[in-house]
Amino acid sequence: MTGDNYYKTAHSTVRVSLVILFVLSIQFTGCTKQPPSLSEPTSASVVTKLEQGLRLYEAAQYDEALECYRSAALAASESDTLSLLADIHYRIGLTQLKREKYPEALESYGEALKLIRKTGSRNIEGFLLNSIGAVHQIKGEVASAKNYYEQALEICREVGDSLDEARTLANIGYVYFAERRYLKSLQYYLQADALFKKNSPPSYRDLGAVLTQTGIVYAELGQYEKALLYHRHAKKVYEQIDDRKGVAATLNNVGNTWHRQKDYREAIEAFEKALKIRKATGDRTGTAETLNNIALAYSYLDKAPQSVDALHQALRISQELKNFGQEAAILDSLGTVYKRLAQYTKSLEFYHQALSVWRELGNKSSELVTIGNIGSVLELMNQPE
Repeated sequence: MTGDNYYKTAHSTVRVSLVILFVLSIQFTGCTKQPPSLSEPTSASVVTKLEQGLRLYEAAQYDEALECYRSAALAASESDTLSLLADIHYRIGLTQLKREKYPEALESYGEALKLIRKTGSRNIEGFLLNSIGAVHQIKGEVASAKNYYEQALEICREVGDSLDEARTLANIGYVYFAERRYLKSLQYYLQADALFKKNSPPSYRDLGAVLTQTGIVYAELGQYEKALLYHRHAKKVYEQIDDRKGVAATLNNVGNTWHRQKDYREAIEAFEKALKIRKATGDRTGTAETLNNIALAYSYLDKAPQSVDALHQALRISQELKNFGQEAAILDSLGTVYKRLAQYTKSLEFYHQALSVWRELGNKSSELVTIGNIGSVLELMNQPE
């Protein structure tokens, strides 16, 4: 699954496509698109409610899916297996995660973990530990995320699951990335890369993901040629499996690498290629992400009208999708653009809107960045003319 994040500084909010969090799949398994069912439920009513919930989930009707899953939990009896009950709680948590209800998702995943531990299913226990770590990671609670990932890694090695071991190594690599410990992050990504390549048959989607993230780390280290090399390798992998969304993500990251080198025209060229694919594939979240990036590049080229227009397009999409994290990041970008235009009142307005959303989501790290951005505007406003 694709996880999205941002390079955030007091000066800009550049969105990168982080193809991470391999643990956020539909059911308990090694994160394939259509994994086998964890259990064979005995109650027909539970089966019906679960199937209805899954269909609604896949249609992005998350509130309705939650109702079905909760009905399934109420309908489940003592004769149903612990694995089934754990499956239901996991699905509830995953759907809550889609609604960005992080404390509720952690509670549901925790209940699933308690149940699955009673069954002695170590591989599923490892999967759930990874899933809990992912939620903490999204919340910016990197110490908690690393703790759960390390527990999962121990289990993956115990049961001899090299594929999930690689995925967990990649998740730990992202924790170090979030802590800005880039060399340590790189170490874990390169370990994951080696394991993915040894897997037979190769897990191309996972390989593309870790190549992408490795490229992002190299960009943070200022090694832009290596960053571009890894992004191009990732693009070839995604093209090999006809994953157009993956191709768009790598193009987006190529654009970000050029952006970091202040070659804004090259950046826009890559972003526009990504945007074309994302619109063609109906990837509205990705479309908003790339519009955000195009807008920031335009702002450095002193093209304020194009920049503001692109950001408002992106904001409308994120609000329609109820993607609150993305909405907050775009509000941050609007604050940044208006700060560059010396329209400080408008800048503060958007930064404060972003801050409100980050606080509602409980994202402490992003909240701190936005507070820093507000402080920089206030400093500018207090400077003598």
